[in-house]
Amino acid sequence: NNNPMNDEAILKKMIKSKSKRFILTSPDGLEMCVHNLAEFCRQNNLSNSNLCSVAKGTLKSYKNWTCKQVS
Repeated sequence: NNNPMNDEAILKKMIKSKSKRFILTSPDGLEMCVHNLAEFCRQNNLSNSNLCSVAKGTLKSYKNWTCKQVS
């Protein structure tokens, strides 16, 4: 019963359950809820560590993006 599709679905579910939620505000003011900050950063060519620093309050913004953790 080694179904790779099932294994992938289980892995994605586990990652999502461990991911924190963030509210990001883009440079043009658009707010969005993101469940996996690292994946969002990869898809948008942004630095995960810099956006984490914004969420922690260490940086005010990163490339005019703001970020706050909601869970």
